[in-house]
Amino acid sequence: MTRLLEMPDACQPLGRRDRAILELFYASGLRLSELVGLDLEDVNLSARMVRVMGKGAQGAAGAVQQTTDRQSLRAWLKDRARCARTADTDSRR
Repeated sequence: MTRLLEMPDACQPLGRRDRAILELFYASGLRLSELVGLDLEDVNLSARMVRVMGKGAQGAAGAVQQTTDRQSLRAWLKDRARCARTADTDSRR
């Protein structure tokens, strides 16, 4: 598992995104469909919780167990904000 988590290139924004996804998937025990369905407002890093829509459209909260995924998620969220600003600027041209 350690080798899998270290595979994404942490020097690139998409590598940081991939690592955050893998770590969140591993640390939270979410189903893949729950992970894919997460929105930004579903993630509460300070409380170490994610809000998911479970089977049968029932809401549930899941805990993020390891501190490393919070670091990876924070790194990706910074990249995400930069990417959004760049895309917005490019679309105005």
